[in-house]
Amino acid sequence: MDVFTDKKLVKIVRYFPFCMVSIFITVLFVILASNNQKKTRDLVDGLRSDYIGNQKTSIKQRVQSVVDKINYEQTQTVNLLEKNIYSRVLEAHQIASNIYQKNSYQSKSVISKNIYNALNPIRFNENRGYFFIFTMQGVSVLHPLIPQIEGQSKIKLQDVHGTFILKEHIDLIKKSKNGEAFYRWWFRKPGHGDTEFEKIGFAKRFEEYDWLIGTGEYVSDVQNSIKKNLLNWLSNFSFGNDGFVIVTNYDGKVLSHIKQTLIGHQWEYASFLSSLTLADNQGDFIKVQNNLTRKSQIFYVHSFPLWEWFLIAPVSLSKIDTYLIDKEKKLIIEGKAALYKILVACTIFALVLGIISIYIGNYINRRFYDFQSKIQDSFSKLKESQGQLEYLAHHDPLTGLANRTKLSKQLECAIKMCHSTKTMLAVMFVDIDDFKKINDQYGHRFGDKFIKLIGQKIKSLVGKHDIAARFGGDEFIVCFSLIKSEQEIKAKSYKLLALFENTITLNGVRLKVSSSIGIAVYPKDGENEEELISKSDIVLYRTKEKCKGTALFYDTNINKEVQYQFLLEDELSSALRNDEISVVYQPQVDTQTGQLKAVEALCRWNNKKLGLIPAQQFIPIAESKGLIHSIGDYIFSKACADIHHFCANTNQSIGLSINVSPLQLLESNFAFRLKEFVNNIGVLIQNITIEITENVLIEDIAQVKPILDEIKEYGFGISLDDFGTGYCSLSYLSQLPITEIKIDRTFVQAIGQDKQIENVMKSILAVANVSKLIVVAEGVECYEQSLWLKNNKCQLSQGYLHGQPMKLEALFQKYKKK
Repeated sequence: MDVFTDKKLVKIVRYFPFCMVSIFITVLFVILASNNQKKTRDLVDGLRSDYIGNQKTSIKQRVQSVVDKINYEQTQTVNLLEKNIYSRVLEAHQIASNIYQKNSYQSKSVISKNIYNALNPIRFNENRGYFFIFTMQGVSVLHPLIPQIEGQSKIKLQDVHGTFILKEHIDLIKKSKNGEAFYRWWFRKPGHGDTEFEKIGFAKRFEEYDWLIGTGEYVSDVQNSIKKNLLNWLSNFSFGNDGFVIVTNYDGKVLSHIKQTLIGHQWEYASFLSSLTLADNQGDFIKVQNNLTRKSQIFYVHSFPLWEWFLIAPVSLSKIDTYLIDKEKKLIIEGKAALYKILVACTIFALVLGIISIYIGNYINRRFYDFQSKIQDSFSKLKESQGQLEYLAHHDPLTGLANRTKLSKQLECAIKMCHSTKTMLAVMFVDIDDFKKINDQYGHRFGDKFIKLIGQKIKSLVGKHDIAARFGGDEFIVCFSLIKSEQEIKAKSYKLLALFENTITLNGVRLKVSSSIGIAVYPKDGENEEELISKSDIVLYRTKEKCKGTALFYDTNINKEVQYQFLLEDELSSALRNDEISVVYQPQVDTQTGQLKAVEALCRWNNKKLGLIPAQQFIPIAESKGLIHSIGDYIFSKACADIHHFCANTNQSIGLSINVSPLQLLESNFAFRLKEFVNNIGVLIQNITIEITENVLIEDIAQVKPILDEIKEYGFGISLDDFGTGYCSLSYLSQLPITEIKIDRTFVQAIGQDKQIENVMKSILAVANVSKLIVVAEGVECYEQSLWLKNNKCQLSQGYLHGQPMKLEALFQKYKKK
């Protein structure tokens, strides 16, 4: 049946390409025809859109130019008004001067009467304007509109704002150099009752009679005149072929139109204006539909809120519509011609492809049978390798032991078996101690062979129901099932440890190694494989930390210790960022004078969750996690800055001792970085002493000595801390650039109690004196110890007798100079 199906498939493959090409050509032609029609429509729509866009841009610019003109005319209102009344007053003043000069021989009353009669009937500005005369004391001489006030004093006349109109105008004229001044006030307007309007006036002093001759004009009257002129201008304004601007008020009443007959009527699309939202002095396009012709019309509407006007310009579409109809017909004809050419080309292309596809189909038919035989061969090989892949998926390729995947499945099965038989299951997490040294010393290929050998040894210990697996690297997990007592588990663990008791020989290399084991027991310590492995890993961590080469059982105390250790590591990583690391200072006092000579900077960590953690507890963690460099840099720079501040503010010069970790000391360019810190802060380099411990010298004196020499060359002091507690020989004092030694507190505590230790201390002091080294005694707690050190020429004393480690503020209070 399969062979028959394959043959049908071959026939399909032979003729299918030709059929597909034919279908493809047909579909392609349909798509091209459709696209051509769409392209024609898009092109017509694009032309229309571009035309309308250009029209909109042009109309918007035209309307904006009209708005600019209106804005300009509106801003010129006051200027035109002032210019007009200024010229009028000068004319009136000249008339008065001429009358006075021609009638100077007559009395003042006659001349005044003549001036009065000459100016009283004069009207201007469409009969709104007139002249008034007041004395400089505020008495009315001439007022054509209100003749009843003539002869009365109006010096206290006020407008609606409480302004003394006449008095302030007279004061301005008096202050001016040429006896003339403009003035603004509010005054009643004829025909508007008691409503007052803003008015601008100008007056000039007529010195012969101490008069002021003036006139005034309402700002609104001038503005209305400007509006009228602008509307007349817009009624005759046009642009382009048929462009014009309509002006309506906010209610839609036509104020200006190129068709004069429409002025005063309601604009036909006024209803759209009421719903239009425009920002002040801004414009936008609206699209409306004529209810009679059902055609759309576009208008550009610009708001002029100052006068409550709408400036409206129509966008003409009649010409583009006629043009686009002709264009669309032409494009359709051109598209059909192009499609005919494409159809001919596609037909020829289909025939060529059909011939090629039939040839290719025959070729594929021949190749098919060749591949069929090869595929059958490949399937047989695939089945052979399937077993190998299955094995590799569940076994470690190096040792042949179970990998994590198989371990998980086997351990779950073993747990079920022990549960049903009411027995125990022991999960032992085995780790080879210091395996990294083997890799580093002999290479990874040798290390792989060693791991393989250990895997074989472990495999030899497991029984039928037991499990041996490689967990990763140098870690193995061994599970012993059907255990009936803890003694049996211990016996199994001793056998595992015994695998490493004897020297192992590999490739001619004799190796002495040990292993550490963490043990978790089902059901006491956990009821699933994940829990048991996790807890055996936890106890392994404690085993390697406290007692390598042994086996430990899991218990809650170990879990708490390990979890606390993990918590310390997590919290320490953010201690600097959370500002939890601080520096305190313990005084070092001159034994002869009792004066402060130096301080030792000590690191403190106060965590919000864990409280105050001793340095001896968190410094090793900082070293193992690579945090010691950042913490060390912070302590060094902070201590230098604090002591520089202390010296500057107490007028004292004291030394500063700072402990450094061996990891810091071996860091690249360590000495140069210390020098840069000191130079940047400004503290004296000779006042800084670097404290190191004896184990630094013991581990690698050849590597350490050049670094200490460089530190000494820069000017730092070098102190050997806890001297006498380790294995450091006195000969180191002459070999290394040490400038100071610190006697450990265990020696100081024996003063007065152990003569032998006192003699040892005397020897140390004598050697130090000969070597010209400074000696600091640590842990001094009573006066007797201090007196003994003084009598035996120990230079500096440090301990609770002189003060506990204290913050900088407390150091200030204790040692500031009075």
